[in-house]
Amino acid sequence: MRDKKSALLGVLLMSCAGGVFAGPNLSLRGSIEPVSCVPSFASPVVDFGSLSFPEKKGDKFFRVPSKTVGFALSCSSAISLAVSFDDLRKSSVSESAGGIPGFNFGLGMQGDHKIGYYDVLAENITLDGNAGELLVSNDGGLVWRVDSGGIVLAPLVYSFVVTGGGADPGNYREYAGDIVVSPFVGYAGVDLTKPLELDGAIVMNVKYI
Repeated sequence: MRDKKSALLGVLLMSCAGGVFAGPNLSLRGSIEPVSCVPSFASPVVDFGSLSFPEKKGDKFFRVPSKTVGFALSCSSAISLAVSFDDLRKSSVSESAGGIPGFNFGLGMQGDHKIGYYDVLAENITLDGNAGELLVSNDGGLVWRVDSGGIVLAPLVYSFVVTGGGADPGNYREYAGDIVVSPFVGYAGVDLTKPLELDGAIVMNVKYI
């Protein structure tokens, strides 16, 4: 131990022997960027084209054949996400067609009449290329559970985990899947002799958790 102290003292004396001088400056720079995610849909419009509706035969609605659109969330680093959906046509959800205002999504209006509603289903989820499943929370994200059905409802919050990964949101960089849209057009009050313009619109909100 004495030898180590003596060696150190010798170095200190030698460094002071030539006097004090100014050396080069060293500057440290850099930034810590927050994680960012970019959401996208394969197409911004789900187009059901021109359809012919059958005459009413005791049913209160006609189910339009479903359409599917892909979605993706690409993040700069692995992170947990929560998503929710705002309905921009929520006042047009038709109860007479079987829709539940505040839960299902509105299809727009024909004059003063509500056209119907549509369901949204999330399926074929992949997380960083691995099979995933949907998680759902009805308390804003405090408690999660696996959503085996995949039906998306307007007031609930959703997240993701790899299949069999439990009920806690996981951290991923690449989120992907399909959104299946199924419209239901109600017969009550709707004039089927005139064109019906389906007019649904939703916004997908993304929150980092």
